[in-house]
Amino acid sequence: PEWKGRRLRIAMSVGEDGRVTSCKVLDPTEPECAKAAREAAMQYRFTPARDDQGKPIADQTIMSFDF
Repeated sequence: PEWKGRRLRIAMSVGEDGRVTSCKVLDPTEPECAKAAREAAMQYRFTPARDDQGKPIADQTIMSFDF
């Protein structure tokens, strides 16, 4: 693709179970590239954030994707 070698930042909301619940591309790009980045981000699994008592909580993070 013409966007090979491109880096995009993605903001992701992560649920208590560590699954990505939503994401948004932060950098301007071609629609196909943004779609591929969102699809990849939605497949990520994280160790959930934890509150002061150690209970899993929802959180947000930003990651970079290299194409």
